[in-house]
Amino acid sequence: LLATTSRADWTGIYRLERSPNSDPFLVKEAYRGRPSRAIFPCTEEFAKTSNNATAIRTGKIILVEDVMEHIAAGKPYYECDSQVRSELCMPAMDGSRAVGLIDLEAFHPKHFNAANIFIAALTGLYLVTEKLLEREVSESDNPVTEVDL
Repeated sequence: LLATTSRADWTGIYRLERSPNSDPFLVKEAYRGRPSRAIFPCTEEFAKTSNNATAIRTGKIILVEDVMEHIAAGKPYYECDSQVRSELCMPAMDGSRAVGLIDLEAFHPKHFNAANIFIAALTGLYLVTEKLLEREVSESDNPVTEVDL
């Protein structure tokens, strides 16, 4: 529903993994689109080039209306797919605590509007309310699944 409603070319839902033995990182739980990176570190260093890590660390939505203009302006951007021209990174918040991330990407600039942002926010609220981003993962689990979002 999220991918269809937003008309995004790539949709991903990530869970924030916290461990006492490592820095926090995002684990891709579900996606629709081309295969891409399954794990994103959420360190301060990686956030210098990653919208996903920055959104998680700040708890703020990041909307890149035009990737080419964003890069030309000297702003950091982590490229997973060279066709992406706009991106919406929305942390899923449980109160003031980020528990996951919704990442939408489109192959056209200025793709995401208020309706897209609203649908992503509702999806994040559902994921948090149902505690779908708060599960224990064993080493044998394969958390990355392509699904019809």
